[in-house]
Amino acid sequence: MKYLWTAIIILALVGGGFYYSTTHKTLKGEQVGGSLFPVENQVVPVITPTPIPSQNQNPLPTTPFDVTTTYKTSSKTNLAYANDGIAMHAFDLYTPLDGKTVRPFVVFIHGGGFITGDKKETKAWAQQMATHGFAVATVNYRLETQGAIWPEPLCDIRTATKYLVDNAATLGLDGTHFAIAGVSAGGILTAQATLSANDKNLCGFVAPFPRGGVVSSGSFMKQDIPLFKKAELTMVSGLLGCASWADASCAPKLAVFLPETYADKNDPPMLLLHGEKDTTVPTQHARDFYPFLQGKGIDVSLKLAPDLGHPGLFDRFNTETIQFFAGVLSK
Repeated sequence: MKYLWTAIIILALVGGGFYYSTTHKTLKGEQVGGSLFPVENQVVPVITPTPIPSQNQNPLPTTPFDVTTTYKTSSKTNLAYANDGIAMHAFDLYTPLDGKTVRPFVVFIHGGGFITGDKKETKAWAQQMATHGFAVATVNYRLETQGAIWPEPLCDIRTATKYLVDNAATLGLDGTHFAIAGVSAGGILTAQATLSANDKNLCGFVAPFPRGGVVSSGSFMKQDIPLFKKAELTMVSGLLGCASWADASCAPKLAVFLPETYADKNDPPMLLLHGEKDTTVPTQHARDFYPFLQGKGIDVSLKLAPDLGHPGLFDRFNTETIQFFAGVLSK
């Protein structure tokens, strides 16, 4: 009996050591022989992630506005961008107190899966950008939970952008120099609005042409839709007004929804941000969207955060985002 217990203890120690070694290596991203997940079932990256530049390697560009100086800011809230009585057709405007009569601006779109979210959630980021000399308009849009059917949310963003450009002088904005940015569902809207601006058939009018777009956690391609969880697939179907996005009858609506539908070589530069631990919008979306846009002749950059999930990317890539805005809005 004594030898039996000795043998059991030795086997437990050896097994435990193997488990620790295997688990430890897996968490560190090392390949372990005999993995429970066969290679053919793993998602293989289609691109090599672009390096994350340091601030010293990529100094802020010299621009007509000095982004290295910070300013105090002012704000106006709940301004209407459409005279139709719809409460969601409103925006907040954050402006740098830089002594100028007009300045470049950013249209920022909140996330929330098209079912929740509000412009007030992006106040801190908008104020931070305003300290660097960019005015920021945070925009609300109709949600699926409020009965919105595609392309109504996108038409709201296009309408807001047109209002801001048409009334730029009154609002203290430079209507010829603006960009669009957004996170999650707002990132999808950013991609759609940036790439579709010159489509006059969408929403019945041609939207003002942005100088660039920053998409955070919102890259979206048809080939990657099956990677979504059931909840995300249900959201897409509901927004399109379809029983299922995969139904043949839904194909025309899906085509209007997909940013890839509108992409061509005449579109402005784009910056894609994504977390490699994102379990809401799989990173593969960004890995596929990046080379697709490149193939269309669009100037696009991809920044991946190995340790981040869905949120936090605008904070992580704050310097890169400011560099992007400074670059595209100074041209």
